[in-house]
Amino acid sequence: MKQTKDFLGLSWIIFALCFLFNPTLHLIDPLPDFVGYIFLCLAFSKLVDLNEEIESAVSIFRKMIWVDAAKWLAIFITFTMSVTGEKNSSVLLWTFVFTTLELIFLLPTYTKLFDGISKLGYFYPNTSILGTMKKGKSATDRIKKVTIVFICIKSIFTVLPEFADLSNTSYQEDSGFVNIYRYIGLMRGFAILVVLIFGIVWLFRMQRYFYHFRHDKTLIASLSGAYKTNVQPKIGRFIQRRFKLSYLFLILALIFSMDYRLDGVTIFPDIFSAIAVVFIFLTLSRNIVITKAPWMIASGFYLMTSVVSFLLEQRFFINYSFTAIVKNDTAMLLYSAYVVCNLLKVLSFLWVVYLVTRALCQTIKTHTGTEIGRERIDERIISMEKELHKELRRPVFFAMISAVLYGISDICYDIFAPMLSGLYVDGEAIFGTFSNIQNHYGWLKTINIVLLAFCIGLFIRAMSLVLSAIEEKYMLE
Repeated sequence: MKQTKDFLGLSWIIFALCFLFNPTLHLIDPLPDFVGYIFLCLAFSKLVDLNEEIESAVSIFRKMIWVDAAKWLAIFITFTMSVTGEKNSSVLLWTFVFTTLELIFLLPTYTKLFDGISKLGYFYPNTSILGTMKKGKSATDRIKKVTIVFICIKSIFTVLPEFADLSNTSYQEDSGFVNIYRYIGLMRGFAILVVLIFGIVWLFRMQRYFYHFRHDKTLIASLSGAYKTNVQPKIGRFIQRRFKLSYLFLILALIFSMDYRLDGVTIFPDIFSAIAVVFIFLTLSRNIVITKAPWMIASGFYLMTSVVSFLLEQRFFINYSFTAIVKNDTAMLLYSAYVVCNLLKVLSFLWVVYLVTRALCQTIKTHTGTEIGRERIDERIISMEKELHKELRRPVFFAMISAVLYGISDICYDIFAPMLSGLYVDGEAIFGTFSNIQNHYGWLKTINIVLLAFCIGLFIRAMSLVLSAIEEKYMLE
């Protein structure tokens, strides 16, 4: 029975809850929620095919992955500001924006999720979903209420202390006005304590609920049987799902490929990018035939050079700055080793991009074109299929070229940044954040950031077109 119990993959919920229960200090989340949303999507990846409300909830969790990941962009924008007052106001603004979005999306999403689970309880025999009725409420109704209360408390107490910034003005004794921002540390500590207490209660209640769910042998056997009978024969939806996963991991690999530094410290090493590449290989290899050796060598070399580059980078920027290169032989040697290692890392990154491009072209050839179920295929249809493949490959090649330009700009920054480290542009106020980036990183890094954004945009466009073609091919299945 153990094999049946694990078949649905519900054990991922344990990992998801570990990333979702913890408090958040304004924008900073030590256990990022977007990782928890990824695990939730994995946990319910099979149940989405058995209930529409669960499918709708998981669809929103996928969107929340991007919403929560955008916090890191807000952190980047906020902590590159040089004026303390602007930085505090930015913390309040972005914290309010993200907590509001979480309330708007998560409250109905968790409601849909538990309503969908309740419907499964009415359709399939079980002892866990409905559980022992208390005051007319099932076990699922009770955990839904606890979840909604926790989400509200976490959002409110995350943003509430930051409103103290509104009183952060010069103190005038005769006006009786009190600057409560002086107590911001105390207020944040109290808010974290409240959220932590409710979070631990929610964590244990959820763990207990899903423990009974996962160990309900009658329910799991019924759900597994329904899934194997009604869902597994439809291979098209699994091809689409795996392609969407590779889509996600590719974008993450591109985002994490850049070094995001705050005060000389890299907050997101491109080691994460190399790890994402491994998952790209694992997902694409289940849709198409891939020669494993080039992927293993490329991803392994990319991971190795990313680790070494990160260690050299940290050692240099912790002990030196760009100006030390011409004054200190050790700094010169250390930075030279970093540049060489980074060059190898970029070359391995471009090798990976080339392999991804080939895999996408193979996916286009294998999984796009004539719809599954069409009985009659003539020369005209074959010609149209070839033309479609040509049109789908073109955006993929443009995306690959943009990745090459981005890689070149990354190397140029490492080589020329020390020479131009004093050339910063004082932008007009109208440029806002763009000027902050210029002043913090210089023009070379700004160009690098713009090229990365351009590259990500082209890959999103290319993979969206391929995904639409895949969905069209299998729509009659």
